[in-house]
Amino acid sequence: MAHLAFRIAFCALVLVVAPAGAIGETLPWNMTLDAALRMNFFLGEQVAIYDANPPGEAHPYRVAYNPRLLVFSGVCEVSPARFFSGRLGGALSVNPGGFSKFHGTGVVNPSDDFWEMRPEYQSWEAAGLLHLWSELGYRFSVVGGYREDFWIYRGQPQLSQGAEAEWRDEFVHRIPFIGLQTAAFFPWWKARFEVIGSWFVNENLLSRFDRTDTFLRYESKLDNGGFIQLEAQGNVALTPAIWLGLYARYSYLELFGLGNRTRPNGIVYYQTSVDENVGVIGLDLSILF
Repeated sequence: MAHLAFRIAFCALVLVVAPAGAIGETLPWNMTLDAALRMNFFLGEQVAIYDANPPGEAHPYRVAYNPRLLVFSGVCEVSPARFFSGRLGGALSVNPGGFSKFHGTGVVNPSDDFWEMRPEYQSWEAAGLLHLWSELGYRFSVVGGYREDFWIYRGQPQLSQGAEAEWRDEFVHRIPFIGLQTAAFFPWWKARFEVIGSWFVNENLLSRFDRTDTFLRYESKLDNGGFIQLEAQGNVALTPAIWLGLYARYSYLELFGLGNRTRPNGIVYYQTSVDENVGVIGLDLSILF
């Protein structure tokens, strides 16, 4: 988490100090730098389903999430050579908001309860871009990199019996990816489109329920499935160094794997699946060196 905080702080610092000295300045060794600070609204759906293996229980366990979050992110892209760029980025949610969680019958109470949860989101990314062609204001590139996403949900149930209870869910995505990017850069506007995907995603999923009289714990490792993401960005120049625009992204992830449930009367093994759809839209403030 310290690395994530450092990346966000670095990008924010660049955006604060750059307007004073960006115009007419160059980086060492003729490098170029494109630094962006984004304010994004996240909305989406995450569904996790646990089916007993072997199927000895009549009712699978299911959770469904619909997070709505305001997220700040920072991205820095450095181009040390005409044919190559490196990119670092991070994101952090700033308004843990209300959201609903439902789960099916067949599990130790709290079955069929309604929960008000507080979601949190963090991520970091490192990538490299190999520019295949760059002429006449256009650039076509191959992208490869690695990303980690952290979703944490915690909250209290509306329990009629009044017992004290607590629930915490964690989704940790580890995503090595590859893709394509096309970008256009002209004196008063620029745009970028990117598609990335992966067949090597893995995820750790942890659910923990604690109550005064019992507990329940689900743990799963998912590594069979895939991920795809579409991203678009468009900016117009306010000054030669400062650009303002819109940013949008859509990602879909589907994974399967094995897990287990632990409670006071023993352990049950599960087939686990996760479906995730996330849309992002927001503002992009960029500084160009």
